[in-house]
Amino acid sequence: MLGRRFLTSTVLLFSLLVSCQHPEYTKISPMGDDHFLRMVVETPAGDSLWYQYDFSLKKFVSRMPLPSKLPQNWNLGFIPSGVNHSHDYRLAEVLLIGPQKAQGTLLKVIPISLLYLNTNRDRALVVAVPADPADRPDGVENAEVFALENPNIFQSIEEKIALSLFQVNPENLSWADQAEAWHFISSKIKNQ
Repeated sequence: MLGRRFLTSTVLLFSLLVSCQHPEYTKISPMGDDHFLRMVVETPAGDSLWYQYDFSLKKFVSRMPLPSKLPQNWNLGFIPSGVNHSHDYRLAEVLLIGPQKAQGTLLKVIPISLLYLNTNRDRALVVAVPADPADRPDGVENAEVFALENPNIFQSIEEKIALSLFQVNPENLSWADQAEAWHFISSKIKNQ
């Protein structure tokens, strides 16, 4: 009887440990066969610390406290670059507008806009919504509809993310539409 309990406890503990491990984000393609973009959530909505995935440590590490908590529908993360990466496993940074997702969640997203963070346009923040329509705010699929529902959204993203978190020069910021967001992502994938 004691041996059976030990075996059951050992199997349960092993299952728990395996389920807590994160997938190998370096092997995840930025886009699936279904043509949806993939992202990994690093900082869940409503959090007060900025987390990023450390590929050498294979875990999420806190980078710094956020100037203010993330809004309840803003998740920060990255698009993985997949196995064909050059030197960085992050294809692009992502701000996901949607319900809170747990850290490490891998999900399909649709880019709706893009905020260039420098003048040579090689660094950007992709603004995206979940591919699952049930998770999208009010069924939003593009930036124009989203801006009508949330008139100050772009200014808020600049202030709360670009200026305070990424600490970029405000003169270097420029917005692009959904088509340009897809073009930016496609060119990043091709240039790996």
